Amino acid sequence: MIINFDNDENVILGFLSSREKEVFSDKVFPEFKSHVFIKTSGSTSSPKWVALSKHAILNSAEIVNKHIESSLRDSWFTVLPNNHMAGLAVYARAYLQNVKVQSYVGDRWQPHEFVKQLKNTQATLTSLVPTQVYDLVNQNLAAPESLRVVFVGGGHLSEKLYLKARVLKWPILPTYGMTECCSQIATAPLNSLKKMDLPELEVLPHCELNIDDNQRLIIHSTALYTAYINNENSDYNVIKRINDYFLSEDSVEILEKNNKTYLNILGRVSQLLKVSGILVNEYDLNKKWQSHSSGFLVLVPDERKGYTVVLVIEQVIDNEIKSQVNNFNKGLKKQEKVSAIYSISKIPLNSMSKLNKNELLKTLGFI
Repeated sequence: MIINFDNDENVILGFLSSREKEVFSDKVFPEFKSHVFIKTSGSTSSPKWVALSKHAILNSAEIVNKHIESSLRDSWFTVLPNNHMAGLAVYARAYLQNVKVQSYVGDRWQPHEFVKQLKNTQATLTSLVPTQVYDLVNQNLAAPESLRVVFVGGGHLSEKLYLKARVLKWPILPTYGMTECCSQIATAPLNSLKKMDLPELEVLPHCELNIDDNQRLIIHSTALYTAYINNENSDYNVIKRINDYFLSEDSVEILEKNNKTYLNILGRVSQLLKVSGILVNEYDLNKKWQSHSSGFLVLVPDERKGYTVVLVIEQVIDNEIKSQVNNFNKGLKKQEKVSAIYSISKIPLNSMSKLNKNELLKTLGFI
């Protein structure tokens, strides 16, 4: 167990220098009891720490366990970083069920090795990100028979990739969640595994959702974060949550069907930008692009248009990729069309395989 849920100690998950630990302990810890501090990825903003009460973490874990009908017959296998919410959540769920957690052994992700270890442990539950699912499908690796649920979150999972994974017997339940709500907010129903269609995301019962005038998601929950801790020149500032809700930067649709609530993710507010006066959804474009090739479509500043769409890849810009872009552009509005292709040696991703857009824009010279 990476943390002790039975005591009131505060725990930091993530690397700090000796000086930072000293300042953190002296300035931050006295304001909290029984909290876990997790560093956010900073994919679209500056990194910061999130303070989560152990009680909130366990509230979320209990709901997720019920959602998948977890029992003493289950066991977990984890390959996600323990200093991220998705990794920590595995241990919280296992703690409540009093079941085993076994961890991936290896310095880096290797799909074949993951499947081998998963088979050896006979684990029934695991969590992955879409990039890892892509790797498993790309190498035509089938799921072990013992596995009954694979949570997949941390990014968009395309319908095409989902269906390919299901053909290989991976029992995938797509999820939507965030650190500020101690992991999952909406998850595909367990009975969705009886079909082969990409399932909708069912809002979990510990969350009550609304939207504001800009379609941003408002979350009321028993699993909300307590505070943010910003780090400015190693001077930590505590910003406690003052409302009984959290206003996210995600643009969503909330749907009611058969007395259940479902969530449709439209993208980040920061991914809705105007190109020549017309709103373009970067999130939607990337969903479409995933069925064509690899890389990321990014809205970057443009002096004339305000913003423009570019493709960023790690491969050589050859005739094949140019042809793929031309074919892709044919079905788009002119404001959505890819205007340029950039090739860089390494696209900046965080440890959860999410694009770090700020770092990418710096690499491309836009900020």
